[in-house]
Amino acid sequence: MAARQQKVRLHILIALTLVVMLFGLRHVRRTFQAEKVRTASVRTERELRQYVRPDQAGLQDMALAAHGALARDAAALLMQARYLVGQDLQGASAASARAIARELDDIHANVALLRAGKRPVFPRGKPFLRAYHSRLDDTFQPYGVCVPEGYDESYPLPVIITLHGLQGFGGRQCADAPCYPGALSVKPQGRGATDYMYVGEDDILAVLDEVRALYSIDSDRVYLVGHSMGATGSWHLAVHYPHLFAGIVPISGNADSDAWEHRWGWNPPGPADHGALRRFLHASLSPASYAVNLAHCRVVAVHGTGDAVVPVEHARSMAGRLREAGGPFEYLEFPQLEHGGAPAWVKDYAIAKVFGQAPPETPTRFRYRTSSLRHDRAWWVTVDALDHPARFAEVEADLSDGVARVDVTNVSAFTVRTDQAPAEIRSIRVGPRTFALESGERTVSLEKYGLAWRRAEAAGPRKRRGLSGPVSDALRDPFLIVYGTVGGDATHGLLSRSEAFRFADEWEMRYGDAPRIKADVDVTDEDMRDLNLLLLGGPQVNNVARTILPRTPLAVRGDAVYVGERAFRGRDVGFIACYPNPLSADRMVAFVAGTTPAALYQAWDRFGLWFNWGAYDKYKWFDYAVFDSLTVGPESFLAVGFFDNRWQIAPDGGVLGGGAEWQGVPEVRAALRPQGFPERTSIGDSQPHSLPLSELRPIEIRQYRGAVGLDRAYTGGPIVVAGQRHARGFGVRPPSELTFVLDGAFRRFEATVGLAEGFHTGDSPARTAVEEVIFEVWGDGELLAASPRLHRRAEGRDSALISADVTGVSTMTLKARPAGGRTWLYGAAGWAEPVLTR
Repeated sequence: MAARQQKVRLHILIALTLVVMLFGLRHVRRTFQAEKVRTASVRTERELRQYVRPDQAGLQDMALAAHGALARDAAALLMQARYLVGQDLQGASAASARAIARELDDIHANVALLRAGKRPVFPRGKPFLRAYHSRLDDTFQPYGVCVPEGYDESYPLPVIITLHGLQGFGGRQCADAPCYPGALSVKPQGRGATDYMYVGEDDILAVLDEVRALYSIDSDRVYLVGHSMGATGSWHLAVHYPHLFAGIVPISGNADSDAWEHRWGWNPPGPADHGALRRFLHASLSPASYAVNLAHCRVVAVHGTGDAVVPVEHARSMAGRLREAGGPFEYLEFPQLEHGGAPAWVKDYAIAKVFGQAPPETPTRFRYRTSSLRHDRAWWVTVDALDHPARFAEVEADLSDGVARVDVTNVSAFTVRTDQAPAEIRSIRVGPRTFALESGERTVSLEKYGLAWRRAEAAGPRKRRGLSGPVSDALRDPFLIVYGTVGGDATHGLLSRSEAFRFADEWEMRYGDAPRIKADVDVTDEDMRDLNLLLLGGPQVNNVARTILPRTPLAVRGDAVYVGERAFRGRDVGFIACYPNPLSADRMVAFVAGTTPAALYQAWDRFGLWFNWGAYDKYKWFDYAVFDSLTVGPESFLAVGFFDNRWQIAPDGGVLGGGAEWQGVPEVRAALRPQGFPERTSIGDSQPHSLPLSELRPIEIRQYRGAVGLDRAYTGGPIVVAGQRHARGFGVRPPSELTFVLDGAFRRFEATVGLAEGFHTGDSPARTAVEEVIFEVWGDGELLAASPRLHRRAEGRDSALISADVTGVSTMTLKARPAGGRTWLYGAAGWAEPVLTR
């Protein structure tokens, strides 16, 4: 018995020993692996510091100074180095650290080749980063590429452009380009979260130009593929550039603003006086309005009925319109499929279906619809001017037997490019007139003068692509922000500078890099010649505005602003406008100017399109707009409109067309409260016992959409929280942050906070279902007080009182923070009667 017990004890001891040994071995192995990771990471981080960071300047200089492929290769290595520097190596695996180390070795070797005047060696069959230099804001913009292993430049490759989905504003969202054995794969950054519209659209076109210069590609076989925001971009780019893209695969993308209105209750109609204008502004940004342009494009669209992010009505609308257009399309709709839920085979099938069809030939007959000279061309016809700037224009072209018949709607000038046509053109017929072509004419431009067509005359300034307005279009070509430093009003000068840097900060937040910015006294003749200008501040404070404005139909004199001979007076009256730079014929200048400093405060943020597409949130859709302290949108401007096609003021259109103007609606303006202006910038020596916070100017405003309402609601009316009207406070739209300097002068902060009437969302069921906002008070980086989650799904839960001890607080920040999802459905909110007490 004792022997058996001894044997059992021995077996247990051996087992315990083995367990301890196994644990120790695993511990040693884990320690060894961790040390390998640490060693690899240390080596990688050391190289990043010692080699990549300092050498970026050299690569950048080379990318800017060199030409052709050498410059493009330097830009590629620069972007690869920046990407590696941005990697987070904390907690990286050994494999990750080794991979980064290998990439560093590749950059070492390629830079050595580049310095020797040789082409770097980039991988085949795996993605890598490239970049191009954008003159828009003097930055390098990344894009991903995957070149198939069997690439031979003697055999042009088709191109598949993958457009990424919404992933915010930062990062390198293009680094993981997919690879296809029979095509060049490209994945642009698209300037981040832009829906591939506005400057995001221009990024895609620039990347396409880059790959044309770098690789042998088949320009007749360029395809777009994307999911969600990428699908939106596929629709948008294809309808506006039908001659560039052979086919598209949009999966669950936005395309029609009517879909939001039907599903979510967005965009309630405005007053009848401006109804047509609002409908046009909404529709002009929707790809659905231009679906007829896809009649020659191969389309396979995919959507699910269970998509709560992008309603299926978007795809259904496009499918219906494509059926009418008669184009080669297929629509796959999956019952109950949610956003992002499509199985992998669906995308593979759609790409194969589009890719496998013969590319479209240049058509002899086509229709093209547009609303802007930015989107002016389809195949062999270019639209040069519009009759009315707020109506759609359409061209229907038909070439047969040497005669090009061109029927137009809302077009006052166009060009036929005979060298781009699929057959010989001997004459052009428009309306009742026929124009015979001379032998060898490559382009023929015609214009409507009054009611008759004639060959276009080049006399005088004319609107044209890139020199046509509206205001925000001036920022789609290389531009410079200019703030003022002259004049005797210190507040005006301070606001000119602060508003300029606020604009620059938001540009950097949205698009990744800061734009050019200078004081007026530093602007050079070269700047004037090469760049469009955005002038913050009028002639009282901005010397460049003082020089240019007298050569335009615009003026600021005393207590009035002028558009032509008309004077506009009122509280804090001002204008935002664009005009060809009279000192540089091929450049635009945009003005933000007013009679008072208050007119300048938040002016760029106050007037935009707060519906539909994020890229157009602050889009200035007009050539000129006169505003005062009441103005919020189209119906409340004193005057808003477009110069005619000769850049003259012509509210009735003008002899060459293009002009239009609208005045404010008195009933709308009567319901608005004036925008406040906090005169006080610091507590100073007055030491009041209590201070309404809206009297103190924030040192920083961070609000993604729109201006903060000062002593009025975000929508311009009175602040209404908890069913009560309030005279003081801030109207905001979450997410929103306001920061103030208190200098430790107060003991307590109090306010009533809550959800308010929406803007484009109204009080729709869709908004009610998702909207949850938490209001927070922060002091010197510490959370001092917070409201509960406020919502409207139960009575009495949409508002709260908030109180915070701010004793000794130097800097206080008020945040209205989204606490739910789908923040695009959120509406307005408010801080009512915010007060500081001692």
